[in-house]
Amino acid sequence: MDHKKTKAFFEGRELRAYNIFGAHVKPKSVEFKVWAPHAQSISVIGTFNNWDEKKNVMKKDDQSIWSCTIRNAKEGDSYKYRVLRANGDTIDKVDPYAFYSELRPNNASIISSLKF
Repeated sequence: MDHKKTKAFFEGRELRAYNIFGAHVKPKSVEFKVWAPHAQSISVIGTFNNWDEKKNVMKKDDQSIWSCTIRNAKEGDSYKYRVLRANGDTIDKVDPYAFYSELRPNNASIISSLKF
């Protein structure tokens, strides 16, 4: 991970945090990253794993950035983060850095390449 960018993020100076966090499409996989300092655990759930929280558990680094690379995820798949909170409650959260999402009344994030 680019520690220069994460340092700037934690100092409030990183204007392009979407380059660090969210779902990033790679040639043969999708890389997911989210900052959640108080979470006990996080899984990526979505259409690519039948919304199963046990299949894609994220790992936390020393800065509380959770990450996971998923090989069978692809552009157009829906996803959320299943978060076990510090108080023991579980909640499904949309990706705050998602580049695309479902339309109401649905609310899942959708894997999409960043397009300008």
